[in-house]
Amino acid sequence: MEEIEEFYEKDTNYYFKKGINFEIKKDYNKAIGNYSKAIELDPNNVNAYLNRGLIYEKLKKYDKSLEDLNKAIELDPNNANSYLNLGLIYERMCSYTEALKYLEKSIKLNPNNEKAYLMKASIYIKQREYEAAIKEYDKAIKINPTNSTTYFNRGLIYGALNNTKQAIEEYSKAIKLNPNDTSSYYNRSIHYEVLKNYEAALKDMKIISDLKPNHKVYSERYKNLEKKYKENQEQLEAQKTEELAMKIKEYLKKDIAESIYKIQPSIEKVSEKKFLTFADILGWKGIWQRDKSINSKKSNINKMKNIKSQLFSFKENYLEKNKNIDGNINLISDTFIIASNDIKLHNSLCKKLISLCLENGLLIRGATAYGEYLSEDMIYIGEAVDEAASWHESAEEVAIFYTISARLKLEEIVYKKTEKERKDYLKEIELINSEVQLKKGKMDTYLISWIDDEKNRIKFKEIMKKEIIYPELALKYLNTEKQINNFLKNNQ
Repeated sequence: MEEIEEFYEKDTNYYFKKGINFEIKKDYNKAIGNYSKAIELDPNNVNAYLNRGLIYEKLKKYDKSLEDLNKAIELDPNNANSYLNLGLIYERMCSYTEALKYLEKSIKLNPNNEKAYLMKASIYIKQREYEAAIKEYDKAIKINPTNSTTYFNRGLIYGALNNTKQAIEEYSKAIKLNPNDTSSYYNRSIHYEVLKNYEAALKDMKIISDLKPNHKVYSERYKNLEKKYKENQEQLEAQKTEELAMKIKEYLKKDIAESIYKIQPSIEKVSEKKFLTFADILGWKGIWQRDKSINSKKSNINKMKNIKSQLFSFKENYLEKNKNIDGNINLISDTFIIASNDIKLHNSLCKKLISLCLENGLLIRGATAYGEYLSEDMIYIGEAVDEAASWHESAEEVAIFYTISARLKLEEIVYKKTEKERKDYLKEIELINSEVQLKKGKMDTYLISWIDDEKNRIKFKEIMKKEIIYPELALKYLNTEKQINNFLKNNQ
């Protein structure tokens, strides 16, 4: 028995396999220890360097990660994955030129690696080089024409380029590959509406309503489109008469908004680009169903109204000191909508919202987009609404995170800042750079920094102790707990 143990203790593959097992269990420190032992026994073990380097990347120890990956390349300069992962590290460090250089080397060694092209496209999007990103997506599609997400991302780019017809075509391809993809239907519906094809837009929203019958944002949009479609049909009929044509001409000359309502719904003019957040209460449906008495239900409604009222007070106090900015707050059912042209006010309101919810025993999650939108009363429409609504229910933890458009805008702001200036600025505007757990995996982005407040962390723990953790919420609690632990570990 001792001889067998002694044999394994000298076997590099034994430690390499143990490292893999610990990595699968996400016990990264033990995984690193075993990979290191494998390297000690065999200094030419390329895969051990490669795997250890990738763990260092997950731990954001980029210097050590680069050291291991460069060593792997030194031992095997023809390993395409080593260059691919080096590209990943430099992308994480925002060194996009270096990242692209190593991704090109990876492609030279393995021209059929779809992931390399997708990573290049992602970098070009961050640099706002949309045409270059499209070319990389084209190459990825040649390798794997069945990846619906690639078509979806091309649709987002064409939308950003105001190429509405091409965006519709891309979303249609994504839908063909994934008929249950509500995000593609929703985005295509928006573009149909831009073209005033209300019938097609309404048809897409009907499909979404069938797939997600209880989704309040989708339901509101469906009703709004249905109304617009009917009004559009009436308008087309009315325009056949010369009398109405003269009225329209007269109204446009006078520019009286009250007169236009006979032709189309009155709606605010397109706003300047703003940060826009949709955030809703986790488990709201369950709270409503569990509260049997009317008084208990009213109590929860009052909680929401009080939170909204306190947010308004917070906003007004902020605006008294900052006259040249604006901020808007709305509440539809359990969904809070926050908008502002000022990133600091917007993020401060989002952080205040999370804190107020925690104080009232409620958990919230949402997403922030950046762009133009239209709004009237409870109706919201536009590119920012489209993106925020598509993402805001995807978080699998208590978080408000930046979607792609918001992240691009932020990176445009901090582009020329040094690393220290960047960190200080993120702290000033209530953000942390971290991964967020989504339903379809993880995304490296920016989160509203509510966990840096000890009171918030205590309130979250108290909710976890008091509440019955139902299966549909368990993962969100655990992911949030991990996020808190990682924050504390990185800020010791």
